[in-house]
Amino acid sequence: MAAARPPPFSAILLFCAFCLPDSAGARASEAAAASFAPEPPLSFQSAEEPLESRVRLTLAAEAEPAFFRILLDAAKAELRRAREESEEAHAVALNDGSAFERWSLEIQDETRLVEARALSLLRRVTAYDGREIRARLETFAFDRGQGRLLTLGDLFGAEEGEDPEEAPAAMALLRAAALERLAPLKAERLRIPEAEARAALEAAWPEDARKPRLFSLAPSDAPGAVGGISLHFGPHDLGAGEEGEYEALIPQEIFRDLLAEDWRDAFAGAPLALTRLQSDEGRSGAIFGLTPGEAVSAPLTLRGEAPRAFFAGAGAVVTLTPEHGGLTIARAVAQPLGETPPSGAVEEGAPFEVVLKAFRETRPGAPLILRISSGADPEDERSPDRMSLRLTAGAATETARDEEPTP
Repeated sequence: MAAARPPPFSAILLFCAFCLPDSAGARASEAAAASFAPEPPLSFQSAEEPLESRVRLTLAAEAEPAFFRILLDAAKAELRRAREESEEAHAVALNDGSAFERWSLEIQDETRLVEARALSLLRRVTAYDGREIRARLETFAFDRGQGRLLTLGDLFGAEEGEDPEEAPAAMALLRAAALERLAPLKAERLRIPEAEARAALEAAWPEDARKPRLFSLAPSDAPGAVGGISLHFGPHDLGAGEEGEYEALIPQEIFRDLLAEDWRDAFAGAPLALTRLQSDEGRSGAIFGLTPGEAVSAPLTLRGEAPRAFFAGAGAVVTLTPEHGGLTIARAVAQPLGETPPSGAVEEGAPFEVVLKAFRETRPGAPLILRISSGADPEDERSPDRMSLRLTAGAATETARDEEPTP
């Protein structure tokens, strides 16, 4: 059944999709000698017939102009193919007098890792051809020392140009670890027993050995290190399209001994999961190291990114409150960092780090709501500029009961 056409994209900058890339390359060159400063990602859009397009390239890639050029060239090739196909379909419709509905293409990048040794990025491509919406994922990992893209074979010792299956022990281990992590997720989405979900995953696991190339590198709680590898699967890769994307984050301690000697020292610590937040207005943010429902205790250090607008004025307000109302358990004001951000760049995002030093006494296991807000009163339900995440109280911590926790 054909899916409904998505609403028009909200323009940030309006340019001809084939005019801007040249200026984008100039921007990348200008950034080559400078350290990365957080700023909105490069965004451009064309609303011309017969193709409406939007491309958003994260500026984290400008830390390496060669990597930025790879990403830009891939996006330009995608746009060129879509425009050629849409123009052909438009011409056919004009010739036979049939109705034509404008095609659309959206390319959006999400940075996963920015470290001295490597960069890693996840790209989402969504296309509409007048009949149905098609979505897929692409991943790009870049070796900053060698100045080229990375494959799983590189990480696990396969010779250049060989298939990743030339490292069969590593591929088998990654597959087993991914199945272990994906089975509960598939069971939850489909509301079926976990054993049934695992069997479905094993049956759907791509036979094409190139499929496991969809991977990203995860940041670590050890500064400067890689904490793990995420295997990514787009809609339809492991089931029906309605199930959406799947991601299996595999800690480095599971596979470290199988890494190529050249890469072993780059991996350390525990991986930081990326949790995406969404506001009522569609703004997105990200927090590292926290997953929905996780038990948390004081002191709680939060690393992540939020829309830059949240930091206007005094800064973004971070609060921890009971799910069903009551006194604030913890509160702090976050300011954006002025240095290379952690992985996970989001739209117009600014990185931050803040510590909730002490919690008001609360019952262990009680549901909590963590909010990041741009307003002075994050409890104001009318404020659209806020994002939230449901957590669980860990060991009880006590502050003075008649005082608000100190920011």
